[in-house]
Amino acid sequence: MSDLERRLGESLKSVRAAVAESRAERSVAAHAEFRTRLKRRRVTRFATLAATAGVMTGVIAIAATQGGDLFQRTERRPSVPATPGEYIAVGENPVGVSVGGNLAWVASSGGTITRVDPTTNRSTGVSGVGGEPADVVLTPGAVWFSDSGDGTIKQLDARTAKFVGAPLPIGSQGVYIDIDVGPEGTIWATSPDFGALVAIDASTGEEVRRVLVTSPTELAITGGSLWTLVEHGAALVRFDFDSSQEAIRVPMDDVDKTDLASTATAVYVAEADGTILAVDAATGEVTARASADGTDPELAIGMGSLWVVSDGEGTDAKLERLDLGDLRPDRKATKFVGAPTDVTLGEGSAWVTDTGRDTVVRLPLSP
Repeated sequence: MSDLERRLGESLKSVRAAVAESRAERSVAAHAEFRTRLKRRRVTRFATLAATAGVMTGVIAIAATQGGDLFQRTERRPSVPATPGEYIAVGENPVGVSVGGNLAWVASSGGTITRVDPTTNRSTGVSGVGGEPADVVLTPGAVWFSDSGDGTIKQLDARTAKFVGAPLPIGSQGVYIDIDVGPEGTIWATSPDFGALVAIDASTGEEVRRVLVTSPTELAITGGSLWTLVEHGAALVRFDFDSSQEAIRVPMDDVDKTDLASTATAVYVAEADGTILAVDAATGEVTARASADGTDPELAIGMGSLWVVSDGEGTDAKLERLDLGDLRPDRKATKFVGAPTDVTLGEGSAWVTDTGRDTVVRLPLSP
């Protein structure tokens, strides 16, 4: 055995040991410590482990560029806690979920997009897209996701899960990019480091508008308005689509923000400590305030309510339903096991990405 082969073998063993250690740290018992190391929405950079074996970098890069083909796999069944809901195995470190066209799509920062069939609650395939997927949205026939690994927006064909077109540069490597769907199928994305909101024509995949704003981090779109947290969450701003002009600016407390959601009459701001604010869409006045029963809340709107998923102590998580007006709880919170990173509604359920077990949790909703 040559000296190069020996060193390569030692490097591969080192990488495998590091990966095994990382996954062990993400066990349910040790997950509280793991959460403290995660960045926004827990988008992490496990790819840096591979960099310790320099000769592997080229192999990983080639594999990433060849990603995009959907393939069937032997299904991995997660351990199912004795709590409500279905726990569906997805890719490593799931961080975003979107539901539409009778399918759920889950973005995992480990480099995959997973397709889930709601009729069976099973994964039907995983697309190895490489990079670090961070957020995912749907338009007819297409799946769009932001890639924090290289600061781009990418498109997959919803039928084949193959890449469509070239990646569109939005931000710098390692920066979280939030995306949402606006009027007429336009994809909007935050570019915090470039200081802009970027609009992409879903039919062509090309950039069609860029609104300059300081360090936008979160998006919420309803009707003719686009809401965004700017200056790293220090202010909440509403832009009108037609003019791209700033219509309202609301100073916010200097605390970490985790999500936005909006209706035609209000926008809702989630803060990392569990605080939820309701802001009047016309005046910018804070009209209600509530505390989620947990931390790092994520928001979704549907069935006439605001749905809040948050971390509890240890491995507990909670899904709460709040009144859109006064933010009072509509009913008792649903407890489940997990470390939630995103939530959306669809197919009569709340879908929550969970980094604790690399699952998406489907929680049924009652009227």
